[in-house]
Amino acid sequence: MNNNYKNIIEKTLGHSKGDYKEIRIEESVSTRINYNGKVRENVSINSHFGGSVRSLSKGGWGFASFNDITKAPKKMQELQTWQIIVIIQQST
Repeated sequence: MNNNYKNIIEKTLGHSKGDYKEIRIEESVSTRINYNGKVRENVSINSHFGGSVRSLSKGGWGFASFNDITKAPKKMQELQTWQIIVIIQQST
């Protein structure tokens, strides 16, 4: 894992509130080769990156996904804001 990812993960988890919080990231690479008979028609290599943040606060779960890890801290903040709103609404 590169240091930039590590710093973002630490920022996401370190500055967030909640009884439980997690971040998951996934990066995958796929290779596709197409043949028509013995003739190679196409070769492609694709990479995909994404992840999610999840938080448990006062019995309520929040979840958000992202495809840019730099957005992970903001996604965690947004989902925890919604958790607070739901908790307040349930208590009134």
